[in-house]
Amino acid sequence: MKYNVGVEITGHNKSKESKIIIPKIIGGMPVTRIGNNAFSKCSSLKSVTISDNVISIGEFAFEDCSSLKFIMIPDSVTNIGDCAFSNCSSLKSIILPDSVTWIGIGAFRDCSSLESIIIPDSIESIERYTFNDCSALKFVSIPDSIMNIDAYAFSRCSSLKSVTIPESVTSIECGAFSGCSSLESIIIQNPDCEIYNDKDTINSSAVIYGYPSSTAQKYAARYYRKYGYLESTAQAYAPEYYRRFGV
Repeated sequence: MKYNVGVEITGHNKSKESKIIIPKIIGGMPVTRIGNNAFSKCSSLKSVTISDNVISIGEFAFEDCSSLKFIMIPDSVTNIGDCAFSNCSSLKSIILPDSVTWIGIGAFRDCSSLESIIIPDSIESIERYTFNDCSALKFVSIPDSIMNIDAYAFSRCSSLKSVTIPESVTSIECGAFSGCSSLESIIIQNPDCEIYNDKDTINSSAVIYGYPSSTAQKYAARYYRKYGYLESTAQAYAPEYYRRFGV
């Protein structure tokens, strides 16, 4: 490993190590950052334990670690960089502590074995492509701290069957749930949530649940989707009025 003044881990010798423990102190200095690309393409790496001095995981830090199954992220970490764990195809689960306030673009993209994720309530936005192509993802918990679900955030999560969007979310961007071919239901609790005006924002397989006269109902009507009212949870096709006038 190479270090910058004992503060940042900036590289790795790409050895056959299967287990790595990030030290807390090196040369009397705290290790506070895992640098960009530090462990990228370490294909033999199976588990990582990060010390509780680390506050930041850099961009592409663990990209293409195809054997990585386990990682312990301490509650000192506040930032996970863009594509930090992208294409970690063996990673089945990860626990994100409440200390994390930022998860970068595509951070878990192409984690094809990831089955569940609980997003901490310290996060305010799910960025572009964060969970794109997580084809095994079956469960996601979105907290009421989230205000925005950005473009293609959950695109092609083909095992995801249901999702609840809390009232705090004010916008769902382009393609956020496109290609979610198993999606059966999506509950949108904010009646004024802005849903990007495109048929592929929400996969056509899903019944959309929301309130009467909500943006969710108008979206369902515009694209001829099944719609259910939250009060009764009864499935119903979008009203003919909205179909006729293209609201």
